[in-house]
Amino acid sequence: MGMKMDFTRGKPLPAILCYAIPVFFGSVLQQCYNVADTVIVGKLLGVGALAAVGATGTIFLFILGFIGGMTGGFFLITAQKAGMKDMKEVKRSIASGVILSFSVGICFSVFGVLFAERLLLLMRTPVDVMADAKGYMILIFAGIPISIYYHVCASIFRAVGDSKTPVLLLLISCPLNILLDIVLIQVVGMGVLGVALATLVAQLVSAMCCHFLLYRKHGELMLKKEDFAITKEDVWSHVRLGIPMAFQTSIMASGMMIMQSVINTFGVDVIASYTAASKVEGLLSMPFGALAITMANYCGQNLGAGSFDRIKKGVKSAAILALGFGLFACVLNLIAAEGMVRIFINSEQGEAVSYGIYYLKVSSFFYPALALLEIFRNSLEGLSDALFPMLGGVFELLARWGISLTLPGLLGYTGICLASPLAWLSAMVPLAIRYVYYMNNMKQKQLGDRGRGHGV
Repeated sequence: MGMKMDFTRGKPLPAILCYAIPVFFGSVLQQCYNVADTVIVGKLLGVGALAAVGATGTIFLFILGFIGGMTGGFFLITAQKAGMKDMKEVKRSIASGVILSFSVGICFSVFGVLFAERLLLLMRTPVDVMADAKGYMILIFAGIPISIYYHVCASIFRAVGDSKTPVLLLLISCPLNILLDIVLIQVVGMGVLGVALATLVAQLVSAMCCHFLLYRKHGELMLKKEDFAITKEDVWSHVRLGIPMAFQTSIMASGMMIMQSVINTFGVDVIASYTAASKVEGLLSMPFGALAITMANYCGQNLGAGSFDRIKKGVKSAAILALGFGLFACVLNLIAAEGMVRIFINSEQGEAVSYGIYYLKVSSFFYPALALLEIFRNSLEGLSDALFPMLGGVFELLARWGISLTLPGLLGYTGICLASPLAWLSAMVPLAIRYVYYMNNMKQKQLGDRGRGHGV
């Protein structure tokens, strides 16, 4: 089959960069959804509305993290089949991923709509923002199938090496999202609900265009009735990788929920500042995420082709790049934290600004650890070693949980600022060790296979 980017050939570094750059710009545009919402809410509706949106953030991170991790795992199987150049298996993998993704997504959507208020109460959401937070949460949960629709199509593109088309579509949907934000808030007067509706409409437009172009540019992937005749083995091969990846991302989000519940007890200013600082952190860490997505598909294709030497070279190159980005993000935070926080919060809200600046400066020193964590975690997932990334998520959860429940009581807001960075470090170290062990084990296995072949 013809792949847009064949990771099994040529020099690893140029291929990684060529694939990662569009993914990075796609991440920038996707963050524009969140950033636009945050800026517009903070500037037009005030700190209370910003706190309402922020109070729901970690709940969505948990649910959407589960779905995103699961979907990513399903279509890493597609990348492996693409590396094997087996079109029949590629299409069966896509069919399995589509069925499983939408089935789980609909279940989460129904659950979220029914239990929105209980989840917010569990998170100790302040009473004065409860009404806005509940409405926003119900609408976003109702739109989960729309989110899955886009991510399924985009994941298929990426599995066959096409990382550019999803980005081009976001060039349409992101401005549409911003325009709808302004119209629904300023003209229609929908408030926080307008922000949620704008995001869903823009995402639906992007998903529909992505679906159309998928079969326009990659007609060989058009699914037929026989492709959906999947077996238990097909389902198991996807579940074996997708479910651990889903739990890994949702476990991390569970730690964020615990931390958010602690932050919610510090008042509206701290909630708003943490929301703004988290958006900045998300923007600065996007290069890590782009390289991580790239390495999952890079390792998946090369695993299918049995090219372990290429995997090792590629991961080394990606780790060096990620460290460079991490150091750059650290320096930028130290220099420009105030200006970045003020993008989201009005200048007269000085206390909230100060909290946001302090958070960014504390966490910035740990960005290199976050960068390596993303590389090792996603590389192992691409190698079908999903169990250890999930265990890394458990380490991260335990660290975040322990720190969130102890350090804020001892250090106040500084304890909150240290929770995520120390959790990154706790997950990165065991995953780095696991990656080295995995590659050494595969090398020994290859040498043993060659020795037996030579003996014959």
